[in-house]
Amino acid sequence: MAVTSLEEIALKIKKVRFKKKLFGGISEADLWKKFELLQADYQGVLDQKDAYWQALVDERDRKIAELGGDKSEKA
Repeated sequence: MAVTSLEEIALKIKKVRFKKKLFGGISEADLWKKFELLQADYQGVLDQKDAYWQALVDERDRKIAELGGDKSEKA
């Protein structure tokens, strides 16, 4: 399931559990794997937000152009 918000990431972090080693605490490989998954989740949310804001900017630019307010097209 794809994470779609920072709130979902926060919930996921609260539930994360690491594999334990007999000696030395937790498995370093498991830790790095969880970090990679967390980073991928954050990147997915950021990409989604970026696309949303870019769509808003594009829509605004389209409306300005329709109203004849885009001076760069007339130059």
